[in-house]
Amino acid sequence: MERAYTATVTPLLFTLAFLPAGLIAQNPPAPAAGLTEWRPRQGAVVPGTAAMLLVGDPAKHEMFVARFRYPDGGRILPHWHTAPVHVTVLSGTLMLGMGDVFDTTRAQAYGPGSFLVLEGGMHHYEWFRGEVTVHVEGVGPFRTVFVNPADDQRPRP
Repeated sequence: MERAYTATVTPLLFTLAFLPAGLIAQNPPAPAAGLTEWRPRQGAVVPGTAAMLLVGDPAKHEMFVARFRYPDGGRILPHWHTAPVHVTVLSGTLMLGMGDVFDTTRAQAYGPGSFLVLEGGMHHYEWFRGEVTVHVEGVGPFRTVFVNPADDQRPRP
């Protein structure tokens, strides 16, 4: 009987001893102080955009989680992304259309709670009704590429 008890308890204790280390490894460290605050997004496509990076770096090969707040009436001309992203609309109305031409008659409205998967390479355009806040998750490296390079109004480095 004692042998059966030892054979059962020893593996359990061994597993529990290493379980916390495994859990810690799966949870990234908390962002540095101040990173979870809204910051003006310098050089943003839409003037007045604010961003909050919660986890990771979109420029690196790693998971990132960010939030973006766009002003009412802002527009982003046809573009695509180098990696897929998951987008959840938190507030306002995101107007999203597919294709290479900005056409307000062919867009769909996504309100708070809407969830979208935008595949890498998918050509789309968007504009914002009311102040729009979105939650974005993806795996980098992530970049935005405009269909017409002349539409990219971001400052060049």
